[in-house]
Amino acid sequence: MKFFKTISLVSLLLTSFLLMPSTGGAVASKVETVAGLGLGIGDYILGRKLTAAQMEKARDAAMEDAYPGTIKFMDGGTGVVAAERDGTVLALYHRNEKAGSGEVKAMIVELLDRFGEPTTMAHDKMIYWAWNKDGKISEDQFNIAKKDGSIKVLATVKFASSITISNAGADDQEPAVIYYIISSDPLLQEFMQSSQQ
Repeated sequence: MKFFKTISLVSLLLTSFLLMPSTGGAVASKVETVAGLGLGIGDYILGRKLTAAQMEKARDAAMEDAYPGTIKFMDGGTGVVAAERDGTVLALYHRNEKAGSGEVKAMIVELLDRFGEPTTMAHDKMIYWAWNKDGKISEDQFNIAKKDGSIKVLATVKFASSITISNAGADDQEPAVIYYIISSDPLLQEFMQSSQQ
């Protein structure tokens, strides 16, 4: 699995789709702001540093295909990508390559329960939740900001399915590839810039 190619593609898609402008400001305040959103899976929170126990787990379960300067590992069904230098969580994901229709629905319900109403949907295969410094961006806020290009996204949760969401309950449905990823484009951009220095 080429996870970082997926992260790069996701970043590009989110940049164009959600109209993310380049963000400035102090890195520490961005990290703190993203961490303050509390977006995560279990004990892993986007923007927070791995605990000593999590770092030990990361070292023990490290995957070889990690992007240079990162630690990539699985903890149960949760994929974690963190900066190697300080353990800051850069992305979290969960992927199911052979999801039945019930599993597709269950993942969507889990995300709706956790994150509430989505910010937007696309192509009947993707659902997005987006946050700025003030909290979650509602669908109405997104649509207004999209028109004038003023939206500044700090973090996103993206759900994607290889089958259309509206057909997820069909009896004859082939198994689907589904995943969700929790990430922050500003954190990823900052990591990429700092890793090139």
